[in-house]
Amino acid sequence: HVEGPIVDPAHQRRGIGTALFGKFEEDAIAHGVHVLEAGVRARNVRGLQFIERLGYEKNRRIAVYECHERFTGGYALAEGYTIGELKPRYLLPFLMVMHECFPDYRLPSNPQRLFEPDKMKIFLALDAADKPVGAVTAFFYPEDRMAYIYHLGVSAPQRGFGIARALLVSACDWLWDVHDPRFIGLSASANSHGDPTLYEQAGFELQYALQFCKKSVKQTAGT
Repeated sequence: HVEGPIVDPAHQRRGIGTALFGKFEEDAIAHGVHVLEAGVRARNVRGLQFIERLGYEKNRRIAVYECHERFTGGYALAEGYTIGELKPRYLLPFLMVMHECFPDYRLPSNPQRLFEPDKMKIFLALDAADKPVGAVTAFFYPEDRMAYIYHLGVSAPQRGFGIARALLVSACDWLWDVHDPRFIGLSASANSHGDPTLYEQAGFELQYALQFCKKSVKQTAGT
């Protein structure tokens, strides 16, 4: 994956961007990569045209949101549902929900960190049988005093009961209470499970959109 390139305006149209991408692709192929992805701001028409000329095709669009103030509206869950935290006994059903919502989801190299929340905490939505049906990850970056919401997902049969809103608000409340970040960020793809109005109702404002394009590459002999 690469974002850019960025070339000083005084040096554009001299093949620098093409050369940078060429080196990126050469290095990726040498490391056994089969698919490349490049991202640009959706409004960057010239940048998008540039990477399309290099053989990249549009494949996903991401909207980036920020929240700078605590949301005070709360949430209302349908009867029988509760919000809890990830515990070892929930790990397998939690993974099943994540793989349903995010097929490429992977656990951290040290899963134990999931249960020692200092900078990170995972909130679960539990049904009446105490089974996870949704989840969201809240993460704080102390070096920048910013926070981020990752992997907000709800199992398909359980959508429409206020679960996503409850998870989002719970995660944000924890971040504000424990870490007091400068702001909370969140990104959502066009095919994600969340409705953009959900984020806006919870105090998030759209900042910009990113357009990602991908390209398949052939491996050379010996790679």
